[in-house]
Amino acid sequence: MNEERRESAVPIGEVLARILGAKERESVRPMQRLQAAWARLQTRGRLEGTRVSAYAAKAVVIEVRSPPLCAELAQFRRRELLSSLRAELGGDPPLDEIKFRLGAW
Repeated sequence: MNEERRESAVPIGEVLARILGAKERESVRPMQRLQAAWARLQTRGRLEGTRVSAYAAKAVVIEVRSPPLCAELAQFRRRELLSSLRAELGGDPPLDEIKFRLGAW
């Protein structure tokens, strides 16, 4: 019986790789979709100097290089960009909020 268990045992490294790999794919996929959708929006409007920075709890964070552009996006174009981004994504990943913050890269 011990020999049966040893033969069916899987190295812990393989088990962890499967679990962590699945979790990583789950977290990377929404970011990739968001980045692609944002890139499509950038080609249509004045969104140069912006990028997707983070996604969590149905909220996306967009980094903006320019303080005036950051203020414009946050105060005047937030709803428009949120609805455009939702339309691009088709509900996957779910998106309830868009935030803008200054960033440098």
